[in-house]
Amino acid sequence: MSIPSFGLGTFRLTGQAVIDSVKSALALGYRAIDTAQIYGNEADIGQAIAESGVPRSELFITTKIWVDHYAADKLIPSLRESLAKLLADYADLTLIHWPAPGNGVELPEFMTALAEAKQLGLTRQIGISNFNIELTKQAIEVVGKDQIAINQIELSPYLQNGQLTAFLKEQGISVTSYMTLAYGKVLKDPVLAEIAAKYKATVAQVALAWAMQLDYAIIPSSTKLENLASNLLAIGLRLDDQDMERIATLERNGREVSPKGLAPDYYTLLASRLVTCLNHGVFFGLGAVVAASEVPKNKQASAVATIFMGLTIANIGGVPAATWLGQPLARANLQSPSGTRIIWLPKRFGHFSIEILEEQALEAFIRTAFA
Repeated sequence: MSIPSFGLGTFRLTGQAVIDSVKSALALGYRAIDTAQIYGNEADIGQAIAESGVPRSELFITTKIWVDHYAADKLIPSLRESLAKLLADYADLTLIHWPAPGNGVELPEFMTALAEAKQLGLTRQIGISNFNIELTKQAIEVVGKDQIAINQIELSPYLQNGQLTAFLKEQGISVTSYMTLAYGKVLKDPVLAEIAAKYKATVAQVALAWAMQLDYAIIPSSTKLENLASNLLAIGLRLDDQDMERIATLERNGREVSPKGLAPDYYTLLASRLVTCLNHGVFFGLGAVVAASEVPKNKQASAVATIFMGLTIANIGGVPAATWLGQPLARANLQSPSGTRIIWLPKRFGHFSIEILEEQALEAFIRTAFA
């Protein structure tokens, strides 16, 4: 089953506002609706669908499991409750809303439970949301890439996330873009305004068309009938290559949503990647390691300036050696009975000594440096 390229988002809409939005959208021809347990509007959406008269068979309903329900004994009951609210026998797509590292439920547990929900017929497809490359790989290891229909992630002309979207394409996992208008910030962009004028379109239509042209599904929301109708016209807008290239230059890592405790833990990931490099005696450049770590780009300059300070590691005769700005500092054996170790150059400029730290200590330092 394919994922509809255009749907209605319902984030932050409840009560009569979401009922009116859904009914208006369905009257205009929308057939995909995106919701989530945490939105608190599943019952309202179920009511709106029932009152619309549109047959369930024509609709594509997506919901998302909230972090409180990730445990194996809670996920399926919570989905059954969502379906009861939606007045539906099944969901077309059910997602894990956030990876929520450290919430007490490990990824294999909730991905296995989600796959079981599909086997029970509670949802026709399953997927993930807000997962980075590393966490997507972990999800694939648990259920297989063929089982993961989609990764719903924040994308906009200001946050294009090329590494993640390229990886997902390689794996055959579709992408849904949310926050495509960046809370309305892109609507004031002069480049997008110029492109919109060229096509006699709105800036919103250009941004939405840009996403669809990259094969991303989109789920814009609105409570206004005129905006719902206007957004729908983006389906027929085709941007030329030159304009797509101009929009590509607008990337600025403009992330709008990254809730603490729910979003991927970039700092632990960076420490882990560095340890992996050192364990394998890999020669690396600063930019490559930072980029591979998926640390947000607005933090990367800080990473290079405060953590690495020109530090490079090379494997020389099986013994890693550290240099600082090309000058040899010391040699240290990274293997130890207590576990993986790593060479770290203190961030204070001019301090030429090195220390050998456990991965946990490096992670703590990275968090401090990136704060």
